[in-house]
Amino acid sequence: MFLRSRAIIGRAIAPALRSTIKLPSFSRQFSSRPASSPSRLLPSITLGVGLVGTALLLSPKSLVAKAAEQKPHDSTTSPDKSRAPSSENAGDARATQPEPQFEKYRYVIIGGGTAGYSAAKAILERDATAENKILIVSGEDDLPYMRPPLSKELWTSEDPDVRNTMKYSDWQGKDATPDFESESFYEKESRLMYLMHRRVIDIDPTRHAVLLDNNTLVQYEKCLIATGGNPILWPQYAGKDHITTYRYREDFKHLHKLVESGVKHITVIGGGFIGSELVTALSKKGVQVTCVMATDGVLSNVLPSYLSEHATQKVKDLGVKVVTSTTLKDIVADKKSVTVSLSNGDKWKTDHVVLAVGITPANELAKLGKLEIDPTNGGIVTNAELMSRSDVFAAGDVVSYYDQTLGTRRRIEHFDHASASGKQAGENMAAPYVERPKDSAHDHNEMTQRNDKEKKAQKEEEGLGNVLEQATSESAEPPAPPRDPWRAQTYTHQPMFWSEFAGVGLEAVGIVDSRLKTVSVWRQNEKKEDRTYNQGLVYYIDKDRVVGVVMWGLHGKVDEARKVIEKKRHVDDIKDLRRYISLEEQESH
Repeated sequence: MFLRSRAIIGRAIAPALRSTIKLPSFSRQFSSRPASSPSRLLPSITLGVGLVGTALLLSPKSLVAKAAEQKPHDSTTSPDKSRAPSSENAGDARATQPEPQFEKYRYVIIGGGTAGYSAAKAILERDATAENKILIVSGEDDLPYMRPPLSKELWTSEDPDVRNTMKYSDWQGKDATPDFESESFYEKESRLMYLMHRRVIDIDPTRHAVLLDNNTLVQYEKCLIATGGNPILWPQYAGKDHITTYRYREDFKHLHKLVESGVKHITVIGGGFIGSELVTALSKKGVQVTCVMATDGVLSNVLPSYLSEHATQKVKDLGVKVVTSTTLKDIVADKKSVTVSLSNGDKWKTDHVVLAVGITPANELAKLGKLEIDPTNGGIVTNAELMSRSDVFAAGDVVSYYDQTLGTRRRIEHFDHASASGKQAGENMAAPYVERPKDSAHDHNEMTQRNDKEKKAQKEEEGLGNVLEQATSESAEPPAPPRDPWRAQTYTHQPMFWSEFAGVGLEAVGIVDSRLKTVSVWRQNEKKEDRTYNQGLVYYIDKDRVVGVVMWGLHGKVDEARKVIEKKRHVDDIKDLRRYISLEEQESH
């Protein structure tokens, strides 16, 4: 049942006060009135009995009755304690839930990250009808922003007030910030409601409803789960001032403030992309850095061993102490410093520890809704159109989708995938609501058939016949099928990612796993013996077929690499790889 008595709801219920947004100009979209106020929240009561009023009154009525049985909420309760009560008083929290409120939106997007934002933008472009129809629920205190600059461009910003302005120079030298949109976009866009610092704590796909942590019940027509991932943090270290993860805007601000305050030594746990980029940024700021990794070297899960060794040496050349093939055993923090102990017996004092060991998919909500979870990668299992259940979609870091080109399920934690999958999910959610031209259905089919007949007759008259047509079809690539805006489309995008650290720049696409067979193509005179790898290509091969490509020191080659993968090229002769992608650099986009 949707509102069954379970601890998670008891622990997560917040005060009856709806979160007051920190942007004053947003006051017309959000209310800080108590739940018992006659006006409720937003213009939702009329919406609730509008499009599907009957369903709202009949289907979730039992849910309303269960929630309404709770005692009135005491508005004097401390917001922080009420929002996250301990498991010991979870029963008390359930007993003091406020009277439920009801909202109705056509689209509910759970998650305010890249995937959620991209989905909302796609919906706004496709569905131009009624107002107040998109609700984005975000657990963060910020508007949607890009995460890559947090470990890249922001650390090279010349703005002395970068922690407040978040300004940096992009690859074109233009001023930029991580924000996707300015505040004015959300103020002016009446079709979009963005709710900060709120969580969806339950979902019922059958009744098309979600429950917020302030006891607001929201019914949807289409729902997107774009909850991303949670940074890995050992529970015993949670809340320590000298031990942090690195995923959010506030993480950058906190770490940057430490560096500017003159901190001497920082330990980074993790040798992946975030860890490698961070140690580069910190060392260039004059901080002594120690990097600890369980693997044999930097990016050893991605790069072939010789290239990982090369990357590790590049990091060491920055003055970073790199400790490989060992794990964190213990961290003891006091008011001034942290003592780090490793499984190999090493121990030292440091001023701060950053845990950059990856994320786990935030699939808790999906489990509550009994959605299928991929047992291998932990993502929400979807079909080719990114749908998990009827009218429930998933996108971004949390989705496990079937890559039709590579023939396997994948869960990807990179910006490009979050953006592309969010956009595709948004378009698919909006497809049933796209206004059709009056002659779009039957007339369109008749017109297409008539045009085909005319073309065929013209070919026969010109003597081209079936022979030339067959020869042409065999040599030329088949045209891409037309995209029907009224139908859900398959997610076929081949995501890419990029990274820059220690003077190294790389782009990659496809499956890049160091456990696969790899074949490298380097510029002339750049061989393994020289250990000078400036520009080259690393092909990842599975069953004699190219499934991934790393472009090392090369830019503007991503589309070429995608074509190699999409054409399902078989490698009959390794020498063939030299002609797949040119080593001549093109302008990056």
